[in-house]
Amino acid sequence: MSFEVHWGGLSQAKAGTALSNGSGASQGFGSSVAESIKGARGIASTATSTFYDERVVAEEQASPKQRLFDRLVDLKVKTSSLAMHLETAWRTGLFNELDQLLDADEWDLSDTLPKVESFVTFLRTTIFLGKIRRPGLGATCDGHILAGWITGKDRLTIEYRPDDQLRWVLTADGSTKSGSCAASNLKTDLAAFQPNRWFRSANNLRS
Repeated sequence: MSFEVHWGGLSQAKAGTALSNGSGASQGFGSSVAESIKGARGIASTATSTFYDERVVAEEQASPKQRLFDRLVDLKVKTSSLAMHLETAWRTGLFNELDQLLDADEWDLSDTLPKVESFVTFLRTTIFLGKIRRPGLGATCDGHILAGWITGKDRLTIEYRPDDQLRWVLTADGSTKSGSCAASNLKTDLAAFQPNRWFRSANNLRS
């Protein structure tokens, strides 16, 4: 299992720092996320296939590279199904990140593919938040999507779980905090930390 970090547009060094900073209980979560990242190259899931018996059989017989490619298609199709809620440039940038993260030359083909259900939570959360700066993407070893934003020394990482459940850890103004919430409650949970510093920062805008 590879643990080196790749965050679509953010430097590996910055992304690693964003996940490793913390203290006390917050540090525990931040460190566990950092340690569970699997070469944040991933975004994928077999969830879609469970609805089609033929697809399940085909995936079982497919090569690791084919399963990786199929998962990339699954994620792009899922994104396209919500295209009316995402700006064209933002969606195009996301597709480019998915191509990088699921690059067969970079992905460890022995790793477990991340889950479509988690990716759906990422998309739904993005829609709840409105127009935001596109994050760097990664995945945990159990298949949950990670998104990371860095603005100066302030960092925010969100882990997207199935069924619109989130875990987050942030470093802002010299302190570190973490928490869990439903996607629809994220704005409320982060309100005290002025989240626009990440979501709508003038620095490193990525539409």
